Amino acid sequence: MKNDNIALSEDLQQGEGKSLNLKEFILKYLRYLPLFIISVMLAGVISYLYLRYSTPMYQVMSTMLIKNDNNNNSNEKLENLFLFKSSGNIDNEIEVLKSNTLMRRVVKSLGLDYTTYAIGKIKTANIYTDAPVKLMVHKLTDSSKAVGFTIKIADANTYEMAGKKYNFNQSFTTAAGSFTIIKTFLPFAEEVKEYILSWQPVNKAAEGYVRGLIIKPVTFGASVLQLSYETDNIKLGEDILNQLMAEYNIVNIEDKNATASKTQTFITDRLSLITRELGDVENSLQKYKEQNNVFDIDAQSGYFIDNIKEVEKQLQEQDVKIAVAGLLQDYLGSKGNQYSLVSSSLGIEDPALIKMATDYNQLQLERERQLKLTTPQNPIVGQLEVQIEKVRLNILEQVKNIKRSYEVAKANVVGKNKDYQSQIRAIPSKEKQMLEISRQQGIKQSLYLFLLQKREETAISLASTISNSKVLDPALSSNVPISPKRKSTYLMAIAIGLLIPVLFIYIKELLNDKVLTRNDIEKVTDAPILGEIGHSDEGSESTIIFKNDRGIVAEQFRVVRTNMQYFTGKEEMPVFMVTSTFSGEGKSFISTNLGAVLSLAGKKTLIMEFDIRKPKITKNLHIHQATGITNYLVGNIDIEELPVQVKDYDNLYVLSCGPIPPNPAEMLLSEKLNTLFAWAKKNFDAIIIDTAPVGLVSDALILSKYATASVYVVRQRYTYKKQLNFINEVYAGKKLPHLSLLINDVKAEGTGYYGYGNYGYGYGYGYGYGYVNGTSKRKPWWKRVLKTFDFFS
Repeated sequence: MKNDNIALSEDLQQGEGKSLNLKEFILKYLRYLPLFIISVMLAGVISYLYLRYSTPMYQVMSTMLIKNDNNNNSNEKLENLFLFKSSGNIDNEIEVLKSNTLMRRVVKSLGLDYTTYAIGKIKTANIYTDAPVKLMVHKLTDSSKAVGFTIKIADANTYEMAGKKYNFNQSFTTAAGSFTIIKTFLPFAEEVKEYILSWQPVNKAAEGYVRGLIIKPVTFGASVLQLSYETDNIKLGEDILNQLMAEYNIVNIEDKNATASKTQTFITDRLSLITRELGDVENSLQKYKEQNNVFDIDAQSGYFIDNIKEVEKQLQEQDVKIAVAGLLQDYLGSKGNQYSLVSSSLGIEDPALIKMATDYNQLQLERERQLKLTTPQNPIVGQLEVQIEKVRLNILEQVKNIKRSYEVAKANVVGKNKDYQSQIRAIPSKEKQMLEISRQQGIKQSLYLFLLQKREETAISLASTISNSKVLDPALSSNVPISPKRKSTYLMAIAIGLLIPVLFIYIKELLNDKVLTRNDIEKVTDAPILGEIGHSDEGSESTIIFKNDRGIVAEQFRVVRTNMQYFTGKEEMPVFMVTSTFSGEGKSFISTNLGAVLSLAGKKTLIMEFDIRKPKITKNLHIHQATGITNYLVGNIDIEELPVQVKDYDNLYVLSCGPIPPNPAEMLLSEKLNTLFAWAKKNFDAIIIDTAPVGLVSDALILSKYATASVYVVRQRYTYKKQLNFINEVYAGKKLPHLSLLINDVKAEGTGYYGYGNYGYGYGYGYGYGYVNGTSKRKPWWKRVLKTFDFFS
């Protein structure tokens, strides 16, 4: 029956604990509410100052279309078949747009190597195009280092720098070089008196601006790129993006026109040479006619001349082809043209040569493109140069073969010409020489006209080239800063303001080694909890329960009195032994008030002061009794003379300890104890044994055989958590009869405790609230605030 009652008590306590877990968690942090409020307020102030003094950043965005020049239809069909798109070209173009080389062109175009900042009362801002003053660099000592000057406007014509006055547009010299600060057409702002003017190398400026550039496809696999730039000056960001896209288009067109430009240069050079040679031939012909009086050879040539003309025409065609092949051979053989493009359309109708010339030009363009992205020492560039040299040698060999075939054909024509010449030997030698000169003139003139035609075709090709990109949206900004974001900053401040106190409280409790809550006990031991006694700020350590007392502590002791019945069952004269782990846990206080609350229930109760090493009960109750238990155990004192009635209590008696003996443990082994407890059970309805701490001495273990149930006192914020393991060992080993725990000195910070008031249940929790007899009691606000910061109480 007793076991069933104990199990019922444990179930009630466990159910009660589960219902209070959430409330205990909330109330644990609610106690620190002022700390949370102060922390959130401080975080709000800091976030306000951050927003007030930080420089807002804006995002400028634009979009551009990249057209794919890849005409490989088979690859396109394969990609469509497998439902994927190659992103290699887009990735390459993104790297080109983000390259320092392209950004250097932007910096030079916009003059971004010069920067002007206005120093305000709160912020220093880049004023870009709104600058009323500008720095000009005339000469630099070290062009690889940046320079800067801070000036203060004195009046409309002068400024101060480093404690000296200067006139605008006046040159000055420093260790860094020679400079001039000039006024622009913009007026000075009244609220700004100081400016920072700086210059930095184009390379360093480009590196700085590239870091704020973000480029990505609008969607995966798309050919439309989204360009964004983060800056503190919207106009600056828009100009950078717009100029970047413009420079990209220019570079793109330059890359496409590279072959045509090289061809045009080649043709121009050859035209200059042919013009000089043609002039020389024409001058020679004119001089020969004047010296030899030769004017018309048609009438003298006759029939044979017609045949010679046909042969000469063939010779002329072969000579032109040989000359063109020779020019191409000389051009490719020159070291200065090792990495120059070669024209594939100079009149040599050889498919193999045209294919090799096209491959050669593609390799040259790829090499120039790689050099823009990397260094000449890159293995890729080296590999391209090897391929270029190999193709060049192949072209030279092919030209050599073609030239040899032209020479063979020419030899055949020359043979025919010799046959005809033998038949016209009668023609005067002067006319023959004139024909030779005329033939040379015809060759040079035909070559000259051919080159003129090719030059015009190349010029048309240059003029018709368009870029493979198109600007869809120019750079624009919403004028709303992307950072700092006011809403996000305040939300983060609130979160941090709440998190810091939570972390502090968590760490504080994590480092705490004292018992704080009922849950701390239940996690370690399965021993049932008899009840909880709250902290009392009024009265002495011996505060006992009075007849009409309706305070919270009094009601808690009444709840404990009720719960004690589950451990005693039908025992008519129960004996309760009260002990603890070590001194100071309120064992004597609990014994005194348990006796008082039992006596108020009509039970004649005896409190036996068996803590004979350090007795406190009689002292706290102001009972002056010289004789006691030790006198009885060592002498012949009558038992009936020892109990002393407590004042104002009809049914409450105390059996004092008596003088403190030198051998307490041995004295408790006396056979007289049996007689003492037999007499006490006969004359009293309930007995409370106040023993020494079981964690220090063995007195409680010796007296446990006389006890019906054991009350083990655990004091909040006093008992160490590691001592709960000892309590669990005592409970598991059944060293004390019907052991139950009583939590003492519980402060209201999340652990609920209950009492019966005139109007039902009363609660004490939170930080200063308590409901007793239907009324509310609350501490003054200043006491509650101070209590909040009493972290180590």
